[in-house]
Amino acid sequence: MREEMEALERQRARLKKEALTQNAALLDTMALIDQLRQEQQELRKKLRAFDMQNSTYQTLVSEYGANSSSSGVAGALYDAEGDEANDDRMVGAPIFQRVLFRRPMPLDAVMACVKESYEAIMAFRAERDFETLDTEILGWHDKRILNARSIRFMLSQMFEYVPPSELVYKTWNLLTSLKLYRHMQPRTVALELLQRVTEDCVIVRLSVSNGDKVHHSILLIARGRIDGGYLITYRSIPLSEGQRQFAATESNYVHLFNWYMFLEKTTPAGVPACEVTFGGGVENQPMEYLRYLMMEVVAGVVRWQTAVGHNKFRLTHG
Repeated sequence: MREEMEALERQRARLKKEALTQNAALLDTMALIDQLRQEQQELRKKLRAFDMQNSTYQTLVSEYGANSSSSGVAGALYDAEGDEANDDRMVGAPIFQRVLFRRPMPLDAVMACVKESYEAIMAFRAERDFETLDTEILGWHDKRILNARSIRFMLSQMFEYVPPSELVYKTWNLLTSLKLYRHMQPRTVALELLQRVTEDCVIVRLSVSNGDKVHHSILLIARGRIDGGYLITYRSIPLSEGQRQFAATESNYVHLFNWYMFLEKTTPAGVPACEVTFGGGVENQPMEYLRYLMMEVVAGVVRWQTAVGHNKFRLTHG
């Protein structure tokens, strides 16, 4: 009996030792798995960064190739000092800016873009196939064309005894100053001047936060006289085919087309007034973002009224 008990004790000790050995091996294996998973995550991050850089370089190479083959003289317009200054400015710029706006836009290209914007705006104003609420929204009348990936809209309102020249001056200052722009869009992160084409035309980089994301745009802002008043447009700069392909991979880059029109009018009662129309459009965005945008449009146009000093909706009088 004693021998049997001793044998059982020896067996128990052996099993205990084997269990400890197996547990240690298991712990080592689990630690190794965790380490490999961490390394895999780091490698995936590096791969995404390399993919982005590769996409950037491919776009730049295609752009340079297209420029050199189609217009060899164009490169001569930029001297060495200009190239060096431009390269220094681009060092700290975001990747999307380095790809989509590497050089200043020529004046003729800017004027062609402004002309195209005016023609698109007038065509939309003449459009008859649109949706409307048939009622005022905080004093504004709406008109919109919406589909699954894009929207075009405009809101109009009459402001009595207000000259159009006053509103175009104030609106221009709002759109070209970060401090003032935040009166219309408080979540604006950046509004950086990239190029001053003329006194009435600039190119800026706009960044606006939306939750945990920041949406970016590179905008051409222009103002000018039209029949009966003034027009201010701020729209995304035109892109080449290679740049459009790159922008399509950037989920945070937003193509914008917005405008203000200020027309001299007279009310039925004979009162001089300014008819203000705020319009615009966004393309290639999901319906969720388009719904968010329409709420922002109404809120933004009311903030614009306050910023220019003509908000008709006050909590107190006097």
